Amino acid sequence: MDVLTEPKSGNGAHLGAKFVWILLATLPILSSGCGKKVAAKAIVEIRQVEVTNPVRANITRLIEQPGFLRPYEETPIYTKIAGYVDQVNVDIGDHVTKNSALAKLWVPEMVQTLHVKEAMIKQAEADVNQSKEAANSAKAFVVAAKARIQEAIAGVNRSKADVERWQLEYDRGRKLSTSGVYDRQTLEETQSQLRSTQAIEEEARAKLETARANFEQSSAQFHKAEADIESASARLLVAKADFNQWKDWLAYSEIRAPFDGIITLRNVHTGHFLQPSASGSSIATAHPLFTMMRTDIMRLAVQIPEKDAVLVKEGDPALIRFQALPGKEFTDKITRFSWSLDEHSRTLTAEIHLKNTKNELRPGMYANVTISAILPDAMKLPPEAVLTDGDISYCFRVENGKARKTILRLGVQTTDAVQVLQMLSEEPKPNLPIKWETITGKEQIVTSNPGSLVDGQNVEVKIAKQ
Repeated sequence: MDVLTEPKSGNGAHLGAKFVWILLATLPILSSGCGKKVAAKAIVEIRQVEVTNPVRANITRLIEQPGFLRPYEETPIYTKIAGYVDQVNVDIGDHVTKNSALAKLWVPEMVQTLHVKEAMIKQAEADVNQSKEAANSAKAFVVAAKARIQEAIAGVNRSKADVERWQLEYDRGRKLSTSGVYDRQTLEETQSQLRSTQAIEEEARAKLETARANFEQSSAQFHKAEADIESASARLLVAKADFNQWKDWLAYSEIRAPFDGIITLRNVHTGHFLQPSASGSSIATAHPLFTMMRTDIMRLAVQIPEKDAVLVKEGDPALIRFQALPGKEFTDKITRFSWSLDEHSRTLTAEIHLKNTKNELRPGMYANVTISAILPDAMKLPPEAVLTDGDISYCFRVENGKARKTILRLGVQTTDAVQVLQMLSEEPKPNLPIKWETITGKEQIVTSNPGSLVDGQNVEVKIAKQ
């Protein structure tokens, strides 16, 4: 019987095993006593293992986080002007439409001021009309002055012709008077007539200058009248703008709904005296008159942890369950996200806009949200192939018939896949840089109970699966 083979059963098996251990213990003594060296062959176990290759594919990570509902819009409503509350038209729970009157204020002094502004418009319009009439009159004077200039020019030309005629007559009479043909009395009369016509010419020229001066004066008055029209028109525009401003202020006496929604808060009653300083949002202790919410679309806010923030993007599908609506599930997509993380909670805010067609979703509801975030084109391994030892992640890689412990640098981890970024084929050595290697996808990674292996153990690939 071979000394390394145990009997199958009975006392013989016990004695045989005991004999084997005694023999193994006495081999060194026998060999030394006989002067011969006996070599004992080590028993090496070869283990069959299942392996897989890293594959490049999309990894879907399910991010499960709580969420809460908020209205699509929520607006606190304050008063813009001071006044007494004349009437309140709505109460909490009322559905209102955009621009519907929620409350009305009583501001009689503003109404009277508006009447004064309206009268000032009428006065400004009268000033414009008066300026236009004055301009028309001035324009008529300009036309008349221009006509008088033409008349004066004609008078100058006529008197000039008379002067020339009597000048010729006088010159001819002087020549003829020396020969006795023209008597002295007639000559003197001609000379007198000449002087008279010369005076008339000077008078006509003076009238021409006067007509021209009158024309300049009429033109200036006409231009002034035109400027008065512009000034009166500007005053009319100012009066209208002032009126419209007060009209707009008076419009604030009716507090209207900014959108279609529901009244969720009311802090005002008939007879209350309201002031902007006491009810405006600039004061921390101020309370709004009403609070309105738009609920046809709801914002579901979800806080994404920092490790998953880079995976979330618009359009990622989400499964939503509300505690207040057992048995119901809603499916939608990420509508938008804040992009930056909150510096205190280190979370990213993502929003899902849900249509509230049945009006069953209400602000403040708590929800459980599962977001399917997809990491595209990632090198992955099954989770059973990856082991951890503290902060170190590793696997066993089959190389030349041996299981080699390989340290891994991991990325995203899910229940069915682990993203593998790089591997370290050799143990890091002190004072030497760590050299990470790229995963090629040809590596054979052990998937069958890799935790029972030791580095360097002989293995045999049993089944290779992708």
